[in-house]
Amino acid sequence: PNQMRDRLVDTARLIKQPEFGVRAVAMDFHGSWDYHTNSVGQTPGYTMRLAATLKRFYDDLSVPFDNGNGSDIAADRTVTIVMSEFGRTVHENGLGGPAPGTDHGHGGAMYVMGGGVRGGRVLSRDAVGAADPKVVGWPGLRKVEDLHLQRDLMPTIDSRDVLAEVITQQFPEVTDLAALFNPSDSHPYTPV
Repeated sequence: PNQMRDRLVDTARLIKQPEFGVRAVAMDFHGSWDYHTNSVGQTPGYTMRLAATLKRFYDDLSVPFDNGNGSDIAADRTVTIVMSEFGRTVHENGLGGPAPGTDHGHGGAMYVMGGGVRGGRVLSRDAVGAADPKVVGWPGLRKVEDLHLQRDLMPTIDSRDVLAEVITQQFPEVTDLAALFNPSDSHPYTPV
């Protein structure tokens, strides 16, 4: 994550400079998260480095600075989303050996932090309008019938719903979310 850390340092500089007018930044990170073996051994290290990198970014944005019109805290007006294009299967993929792993699957996680985000929760579709529980609508992993295609964690939220919520809050001038996500015939998007 050193590449990610360096990119986020530069991103924080851009966000803190109102004269640049930066309203959105997209970053594609090509790291080594696509591992198929030794998931149990590799995941803790990767997630700890990701968490430390994101904390450093948030801390950087949380330092008050003079924006020319007084003091500003960029973290209050910045939302960060971390997502992957794939989840992992529930069960090992059969490579065997001393370091078995998992294959590509559905039901991955998204991390959202920053201004206006009520964090500290794991949410699913059931969370819309819920009080403030820590975990809502966990579909379970124990029974085969609880799994998507009998192999993956059951997806409970379309990632576009999360992105749409952030876009609606951060960019109120965007009114046609379905057009924004360019729906296809196979995966049309209807905002919730």
